[in-house]
Amino acid sequence: MSQQRWQQIEDIFAATLERPRSARCAYLAGVCANDASLRLELEQLLNAHEGSGVLDSAPLKFEAAPASTPASVPALGASLACGTVLGSWQIGALIGSGGMGEVYEVIRADAAFVQRAALKLLRFEAITQLDRFHVERSILARLEHPGIARLLDGGKAVDGRPYTVMEFVEGSSLSQYCRAHAASLSQRLSLFVQVCDAVAFAHSNLVIHRDLKPDNIFVDRQGQIKLLDFGIAKLLEDTAAAKAYTTIAPFTPDYAAPEQINGQPITTATDIYALGVVLFELLTDERPLPVRGLPSAQAVQQLLCRDAPAASQIAKAKATAPVPVGFLTGDLDAIVGKCLRKEPVHRYETVDAIKRDIEAHLVGEPVQARGGARMYLFGRALHRYRWVALATLLLIATLSAGLAGTLWQAEQARQQAERANTIRDFLISLFGAAEPDKPRYLRPTLEGIVEQGGDQILQDNAMPPETKADLLGLLSRVALRTGADAQKQALTKALLALNDSLYEKTDPRWISAQLLRARALYDNGQYAQALALLEPMRAALLRRGDALALDALQLLAKSMSQQANRIEDALALQRQIKALAMQHAQSDPQTTLKALIAEADLLGSVQRPKECLASGEIALAFWRAHKLPADDRVLWLSGTLANAAGLLGDTARGEAAHREAIALSERLHKRPHQDTAWFVGLLGSYFLWVGRVSDAEPYVLRGYSMRRELLGEAHPATLFAVSVLARLRNAQNRSDEALAALTEGAQVCTKTQLRHYACVRILQIRGQLYGQNSQFDAAEVDLLAAIELQRQISGQASTQVAAQFESLADLQRLRGRFDEAIRTAEQALAVFDKSGEHSVGALHMRLQRAWANLERGKAQAALDEVVDVEARYSAQFPGNLFERTAMLSVQARALSGLQRIDEAKQIASKALVLLGDRQVVSAIQVAQLKRLAETGSE
Repeated sequence: MSQQRWQQIEDIFAATLERPRSARCAYLAGVCANDASLRLELEQLLNAHEGSGVLDSAPLKFEAAPASTPASVPALGASLACGTVLGSWQIGALIGSGGMGEVYEVIRADAAFVQRAALKLLRFEAITQLDRFHVERSILARLEHPGIARLLDGGKAVDGRPYTVMEFVEGSSLSQYCRAHAASLSQRLSLFVQVCDAVAFAHSNLVIHRDLKPDNIFVDRQGQIKLLDFGIAKLLEDTAAAKAYTTIAPFTPDYAAPEQINGQPITTATDIYALGVVLFELLTDERPLPVRGLPSAQAVQQLLCRDAPAASQIAKAKATAPVPVGFLTGDLDAIVGKCLRKEPVHRYETVDAIKRDIEAHLVGEPVQARGGARMYLFGRALHRYRWVALATLLLIATLSAGLAGTLWQAEQARQQAERANTIRDFLISLFGAAEPDKPRYLRPTLEGIVEQGGDQILQDNAMPPETKADLLGLLSRVALRTGADAQKQALTKALLALNDSLYEKTDPRWISAQLLRARALYDNGQYAQALALLEPMRAALLRRGDALALDALQLLAKSMSQQANRIEDALALQRQIKALAMQHAQSDPQTTLKALIAEADLLGSVQRPKECLASGEIALAFWRAHKLPADDRVLWLSGTLANAAGLLGDTARGEAAHREAIALSERLHKRPHQDTAWFVGLLGSYFLWVGRVSDAEPYVLRGYSMRRELLGEAHPATLFAVSVLARLRNAQNRSDEALAALTEGAQVCTKTQLRHYACVRILQIRGQLYGQNSQFDAAEVDLLAAIELQRQISGQASTQVAAQFESLADLQRLRGRFDEAIRTAEQALAVFDKSGEHSVGALHMRLQRAWANLERGKAQAALDEVVDVEARYSAQFPGNLFERTAMLSVQARALSGLQRIDEAKQIASKALVLLGDRQVVSAIQVAQLKRLAETGSE
């Protein structure tokens, strides 16, 4: 057959495949007209394409490894059935197949801990790619980076095929993510910068990916990039010579560099070309040189001979382009064009160089890709320093105004000096009341000084309003810092009203007043009110983007997170805040660090410990890399990470983080300080939580005594310490001392009329202890009082109130009032459901309902609910042994009630193994579990 004839057949064959099957016959009849041999050749090719041959079936018979549960039939396209066990992993659904591997969703099957992952198994048909599969595994083993899917495990199936287990990335491809979120230009570029970071890390470890494309770049639910599929990656030695394997590696033509097409040496420049294609697609939703569907000869000719068009040219011709053409012309066209040069030597030298150009574009600096043209550099400088240029012009105009302007400035300076003197004199007189020669009991507290100062300011009608606003703002900050609840509410309310009448809504002083008032509302548990104050400012704050705006936006995100149905909104806003702050990482690293820490704090507060740990580690790495001084934010981040590690069951890491927080606080404050007292007490509370009672005692006692000495007995932090002290004494079987401490704390709350969650906690714990001692009436009084106080703090139908119903349902169950316990649990669950919250509080209430159903003889209903609750809870909080033990205990008892004795013994044994020798449950509960484990009955 001649080359011309074969080219004709190839072109028609490709065109026929693009048509529906029903239209192919008519198409062939038209194009083959009088050429019967041509049509016969094409029909044979189509039949072969649609049929199956010897290479489409597995050459080996697969025998699955013994599984703990019977395996089902393999799904279509899969060689493994659901339930099959490979090593420590149980096979789930087939989630992808192609190239050389099949990818399955798997979970750990050895019960060591719960873990979800992705398992890649070599396909039967790809047995010739065995070396390449092993190379991919060795490459992944050397790549530990947040932007690269991690290698977790590896091994061989019983038929000898190797497999690799990788981190499961739950998200979507880069292109899908941007389309689904209607990503802005800055968001797309921020994601691309993450991609550059990951690729640069791979290059620094002598790895070239060779198949970068949006389908191999995933974005997880937290907006974190993850590079996947290093199946055709290439290892380089320091000599830059390839030493991995020499087979021809497949690639995706639309993203392939010219040197991949014509067989020239592959270098890091190959990945740089692919990054240029990815960036082009991010900016236009099109590929620069699409070849899919083209005959091979035409595809090769296009890739090797045609230059890629400018991104702005494609955007101009496309009505639905994701980025307006005006944003692409200039810098971005130049950056993409430099990546897509045919000659590797003319592309960027490194991936970091691309990243630097993107970051320079984002802040208005010159980019390397556009060279050093004088007018361009001048224009960029003028754009970047446009406010300075404008200020210079205004200064010239002001000087031209002559003497009148000078006199006006002098008057302004005189007024500022007068205001500063007034503020100085006021503060001297205010704090003069705390004279050191007075007896300690006669000295006013800081809260008293703030209250007295606030009254003086509000009653002074002769004070200029601007001065009054300055003083109210100063005292508001002091009140917020010291926890003076009544004072901060009154002061911030007055400040807000005054600034509304003095300043425009774009004035930093007006924004600051809004922020202070919202912070006071948030601290008081009035999250909806704080949200209502800040949300109307959201768009303006995002446009403003300075440190003050970011502070207000972070409080807005925290307020959103307290509305359970807006947690995802809160996390999305926090990612926007981080992106804004990262734009100033070099010029203002402190603000960037603050945003990174805020993200970790927010993830911790919404019970996402794994993500919190990852985010917190990034923040700490940024802090160390920029050699920033230690401050309160870094200190509290250590506490956040300690709590997250504990929830994940990593007790050693949790303890280390708590000790690091104590040491950092002692270095930071030099002398006894309330922060140090707080972290000392937290470590004691942490030891109690993990069942190390003897280790807890010195820290609980020291934390309590420090807070009482530094803050007084009526401070909320001291009252929290009282509740921890009571828990310690109860764990030591000294319940009388526990009740005495709680009663003293409750009396302080009553005497001071303090409305704070610390008082709610004291009433709640005392009610629980009364219930344990069978003093049911006293217990009910305390628990109802705790619910009522929480209502006064956070509102009638808040999830904080719903969470308080757990102890009441527990008490009702202990009293044998099971129907009441179920009604109480369902009342709380209705609040959680209405708010859209499916948090730990909702899981606790479902456990109470399951427990009550068990006690009233409905074992099956109890079992169905508690199995689901325990699975959800252990996946989120594997370290909370008390709750997990309670859930397993209910499960074992329900199984026993259903006469499923062997299963009951198995679950009870699992609970005992989980407990070990830790004292997180009572001796009675341990004895009950031992009976169930031995006999399968209670």
